[in-house]
Amino acid sequence: MKEHKSPNPEISETINESQNEESANFGSNSGRIGNIQRGVAFDIDGDGSATATDANLIMRYQFGLRGDALMTGLNVAIGSIEAEGYMGQLEKSGDLDITGEGKSDPLSDGLLIQRHILGVKGNPLIQGALPNDASRNSLSDIDSFLSKRSGKPTQSGTPSKTATPQVPEINSSDPSAQSKKSSTPSAATPTLDSSQVSAAQESALSTPNLNMQVAESQTKQGGSGQTISPNSQNTAPEICSVYTRSTEVMFDEEAVDVYFNARDAEWDPLDWNYNWSGNITGQGEEKGTTWIKLSFNIPELGMIAGDSFTVSATVRDPGGLTDTESLKIDVIGEEIQTWEVWFDNEDAQTSERVDLRGDRERDEERERERERDRERERERESDPLVFDLDKDGILDTDSGSNLANGTINGETVLFDIDPSRSSWAFVSSTDMPGLDAPALPNGRAVYEDGTRDIIGGNGRWNPQQSDGNFTHAGAKLYNNAGEWVGEWTRLGTDNYDYFWGSRADAERTEWLKKGTNDGFLVWDHNGNGTIDDNTEMMSEFDRNGNEVYANGYEKLRAVFDKDGDGVVKGNELNGLMFWVDSNADAQTDAGELKSLDQYGITEIQIPVEGELTSNSTIGKVPTK
Repeated sequence: MKEHKSPNPEISETINESQNEESANFGSNSGRIGNIQRGVAFDIDGDGSATATDANLIMRYQFGLRGDALMTGLNVAIGSIEAEGYMGQLEKSGDLDITGEGKSDPLSDGLLIQRHILGVKGNPLIQGALPNDASRNSLSDIDSFLSKRSGKPTQSGTPSKTATPQVPEINSSDPSAQSKKSSTPSAATPTLDSSQVSAAQESALSTPNLNMQVAESQTKQGGSGQTISPNSQNTAPEICSVYTRSTEVMFDEEAVDVYFNARDAEWDPLDWNYNWSGNITGQGEEKGTTWIKLSFNIPELGMIAGDSFTVSATVRDPGGLTDTESLKIDVIGEEIQTWEVWFDNEDAQTSERVDLRGDRERDEERERERERDRERERERESDPLVFDLDKDGILDTDSGSNLANGTINGETVLFDIDPSRSSWAFVSSTDMPGLDAPALPNGRAVYEDGTRDIIGGNGRWNPQQSDGNFTHAGAKLYNNAGEWVGEWTRLGTDNYDYFWGSRADAERTEWLKKGTNDGFLVWDHNGNGTIDDNTEMMSEFDRNGNEVYANGYEKLRAVFDKDGDGVVKGNELNGLMFWVDSNADAQTDAGELKSLDQYGITEIQIPVEGELTSNSTIGKVPTK
């Protein structure tokens, strides 16, 4: 015994050199990926042998199916990740390149694997499956290559045309893989799930070497499009499968391929004609004697969600016998607009000025200027993201605009749209804790940079100064119980305002109109089921209430766009919801928080920096 290594390092072959390679059984080939010991290279599912299920998995993989699409309808013990990893190694090592042209192709290599595993023998094994650039193109070489990886014996000789190889029956419950059952007799008919069966896969099931006799009284066979002459000893060709990845395609899909696959009992050379409904035009065709692929670019066709078209193909043999099949494609998905909305807002309450200490006479003009500064501070703009969930193209604000104009328009609500500020009952530019304002014994002051002052037992406090100037911009004052009871704000180098008394965290702000079906994009980061403030919206505020983002789109980019491609999609959408505040009361009522799935949202596009509008994609059927 001499050991030969397969191109796949995970697979070893033990070959008896005295054995004739054409009749050898290489069932001892083995490979291990993960926890599965495989008997042969093509044993993808790890059940100990190469079966139709393994051939199905290989062809799906070659067609680019991954994840759930790869495994749909197959009763196997492994998951998609392990199956993909194992087939990826086979592909990399060249074990899936049957014809030796340097790549793994479903319409040649996958077809050969299918036919071989299903027992197709002789010339029908390779008929119509060899590309022009195949370097491995003889029946014996290909049969030997396949047998080494399937564990099946090599075939010698070519069966006669009257032979009857096994013909699997196709389960055609999936509209994207329509097939018709031949009247060809078969000994044992295994069943393959066709939820992802392709035209090339179905071709593996054809029986080109069969001589089929049709009774004179029989004028139709298979689908309604198949025509048979009652006076002919020949049988009509049959379109045995029609395949596309899905009969529902996105409005922005640029590559929709539809495959038709035919078989003919006499193995006559076949010709194809095709057409499609309406005024659409296909973007390309590829065909062989037993198959045709028609391709379409949905954006170039100008189609939108709700549109549909039908693709038809007719196969014809030299005697003029034909069969016709068709497939309807529905266009789904659409884009809806999103806005960065700037709401004008102001403090919920106006602080009563109560200067009780010091000289109350001041320059009137100076006081008016300071009051204007305070007014500007009270009136602000904040910017959540709003989605056009009712798809009417209209932003449901009173002005219809997403830009603030410095004036509060329409009805307002109380909502903490600016978590960085609060409004207080009293304000003074002369009073301080323990100096005509309430003392804070054993309290503390926390400046904006985190620096702290500990207040003594007498409760008096003055802000830190350097050379007669205040060294900090602001501070929050807390009593000895840790309650936030006051706020000091520097107005200039030597003047200030100190606020205390009852506090309102909410602001009086513009809002969406009552009855709206538009929604805020929100993130309930504390998980309490309510939207408490603007930190839980896509806004300029982080989760701690700090104003760190330029706008809501930039927060979306920073927090959710993990791969930085400018599109929030897939798992990046986790945690995002819509708040549809239809009664416009700024309270999170029952049923107002909605999932993105309820609207079919699959992607959110983030615009370039500075842009205040964008789009999101409805890419699946809404669940609501």
